[in-house]
Amino acid sequence: MRVSAGFGPASPAKAAVAYAPVIRPASRVGSAGRYRPRMGWTWRLESASGDTVTADGLGAGESFPTQSDAETWVGEQWRELLAQGVTAVYLYEDDREVYGPMSLLPAD
Repeated sequence: MRVSAGFGPASPAKAAVAYAPVIRPASRVGSAGRYRPRMGWTWRLESASGDTVTADGLGAGESFPTQSDAETWVGEQWRELLAQGVTAVYLYEDDREVYGPMSLLPAD
């Protein structure tokens, strides 16, 4: 063991490490009290008639790790989404609707 300036060991022997309990947000605990893993941020795409649309080749079914990532994606893809018949989008965190409908149609 090394000694440091007379104040005790420079590197203590293996100290006991205390771990804090894992606190799970209530919104991520299911009705049975079991923890649900985070699904992420997703978009629901809607046509003018209110039908759900699947936009091919744009990554529309992708789950994003953050709200910012999801919003960036729709900001970059809205023209292509509109070209494929998407007129409005809804943002979800897991299965909770965050906002929507947000129109992709140009303002009058």
